[in-house]
This record gives sequence, C-alpha cells and structure tokens, in this order.
Amino acid sequence: MYIQIKVIPKSRETAFMEKMDDETYKVRIKSAPEKGRANNELIEFLSVELKISKDSIKIISGHTDPRKLLKIPDNTEIPW
Repeated sequence: MYIQIKVIPKSRETAFMEKMDDETYKVRIKSAPEKGRANNELIEFLSVELKISKDSIKIISGHTDPRKLLKIPDNTEIPW
C-alpha cells in the first residue's frame, strides 16, 4: 500500500501530528533535512509506530521534498 507523508523537519520532537484532508499524514521529525538524516529518522519512526521492519518501508518519491510517497506492506494497520 502507498501512503503520503508530509515531513516537518527540525521539530522539537518526532511525532505524528495529523491526517490532513487529502489523506496525507503530517509527521514532525527532529532531524534536519541534511544528508538523508530526516528520511532515516522518518523510516525509524514509522517502523516503530506501524510495527513493521525498516526494510519494508520504501520512499518512492520525495527524497529531497517535504512531501513523500512511501510504500509499506499491504496488511499494515495505520494507528492514526
């Protein structure tokens, strides 16, 4: 399944914020968007929150953009 994520980097904490009207999930990330740090932290955060392995989360598009399209396993339950 595919999910849209909007990342807010350089935040006070890493946390889920809200599900926006267009079905995009907004997530705050502590890391700065430098050298892939924010992407790595996002994958780590989603792995824990969604209870799936980091290897099963793929960034399809938006590697350098705040809006990202991610592929996760089809049977993943999204708790938000």
